[in-house]
Amino acid sequence: MKNIILSCEHGGYDIPSNYQKYFTRFQDKLRTHISWDRGALELAKYFQVKLNSDLHYSTISRLLIEQNRSITEPELFSSISKDFTDVQKNKLKEEIYIPYVNTIDGLIQKQITAHKLTYHLSIHSFTPILNGVRRDAEIGILFDPKNPTELSYANAWMHSIQTKMPNWRIKFNYPYLGIDDGLTTHFRNKYPTTYAGLELEVNNQLFEDYSLERLGKLLLPPKI
Repeated sequence: MKNIILSCEHGGYDIPSNYQKYFTRFQDKLRTHISWDRGALELAKYFQVKLNSDLHYSTISRLLIEQNRSITEPELFSSISKDFTDVQKNKLKEEIYIPYVNTIDGLIQKQITAHKLTYHLSIHSFTPILNGVRRDAEIGILFDPKNPTELSYANAWMHSIQTKMPNWRIKFNYPYLGIDDGLTTHFRNKYPTTYAGLELEVNNQLFEDYSLERLGKLLLPPKI
């Protein structure tokens, strides 16, 4: 659906060549959940085909720069990149962060120009165990519960999944809050009447338990 925009901020663990020297000691971290969202990009691409939607994604590791944060947030830079110089940080913003956000913004503005309400679905995955604590859900749907459009879509999405997989634990605003700082919150504030932003959080164990085709069918977002 053309009024659905898909994005995937954590689609890979790439480090551009001019920054690789800073990650020599951290190679073991690059393929873990602190660096990227395993399976999220493949799922987003599956949705893109099935929904005939625009998709914008990044394969740059969030250990370099976090593209699902506001530009002023301290968490924009990781425990590794926070020690970069101001010049390096500004270059990362200008070359990676700003173009990424501006591309999604442009897609939203195209929808607004066409007098359409834009649904932005940001696709993520989460680790089953974080800091020794097991997350007790298969799926999380993040949104602003005070936004009736987002609430309605979240209910429809949950119902669609639950009908197919009644034993799955599907939780709203879990394992994070939909109103926390991030791109959907940023755009929600910028376009309060013409934008609805939701995030899908998939327990990454599911990418081992199911094929991409099967998981894609189970999680396919409802058409508008």
